Amino acid sequence: MKKRRLNKNAWLLISFLLLIIIVLIILIFNKADLLMPNFVNKELKEIEEFCKLNECKLNINYEYDLNIQENKIISQSLKENEKLKKNTTIKVVISKGINYQIYKDNNVNELGRVPIMMYHGIENKKDEDTKYIGGNIDKDGYQRTAESFRRDLEFYYENDYRMIRLKDYVDGIIDVEIGNITTDSRKIKKGDLFIAVKGEKFDGHSFVKQALEQGAELAIVDHLLENVPENRQIVVRDTLQAYGKIGAYNRSMFKGVVIGLTGSAGKTTTKEEIKFALSQFGKVY
Repeated sequence: MKKRRLNKNAWLLISFLLLIIIVLIILIFNKADLLMPNFVNKELKEIEEFCKLNECKLNINYEYDLNIQENKIISQSLKENEKLKKNTTIKVVISKGINYQIYKDNNVNELGRVPIMMYHGIENKKDEDTKYIGGNIDKDGYQRTAESFRRDLEFYYENDYRMIRLKDYVDGIIDVEIGNITTDSRKIKKGDLFIAVKGEKFDGHSFVKQALEQGAELAIVDHLLENVPENRQIVVRDTLQAYGKIGAYNRSMFKGVVIGLTGSAGKTTTKEEIKFALSQFGKVY
């Protein structure tokens, strides 16, 4: 019985099929690694197309950003050139642009600039005594009358402007806020203003250093103290009068009904009872 021999064409076909199989095996086992591109500051649609093409999952979060334009990528969870696998989840943060409401709430304009009023001097004159309009003593408005200066301050406070020192602005410290005002160093909280009042038994100046160490932002004193930073002291002629003027100004800004409590005894108890009653209708202090 004779054995069948494969003809030349059959051998060529088998060889070709074997070659294809070998190439496929090489491609499968030597497939190039998929690397993560850098999508920061690029459009969202670019990474969406990338994930769709490479079977990756995309997790998207949004937040406001001053520097990255709206709908562009702020950050990505995987680093550039990091290896990717199938079904890998990529987290990205997309910019919502600038939050203009924050600027509005903090009296900052749309360019992110803080409005500044600078005074070179205040003169004890009335507006009508100057040759310039609006209470200006000079044409640039750096010199102002006392009358216009008081009006300026009222405008700032009524519109929730915060006053900071020029040195703090130059040093980049523009978020300094004064909290409560107190003469008791034992009750100091971070950001408070401590007023060094002299009493019959104690002199508040002896406790200025302690108050600042406990978190007070500034201290009002009647002379510079050597043991505390000069830029944390506001020097006035009389600290008790300054305390009274701050209270008077704060009172002048209140437009509501005022209840006066007088008498030799029971004032504090009555005050607390009123506070409790009013707390049912809103926030009390």
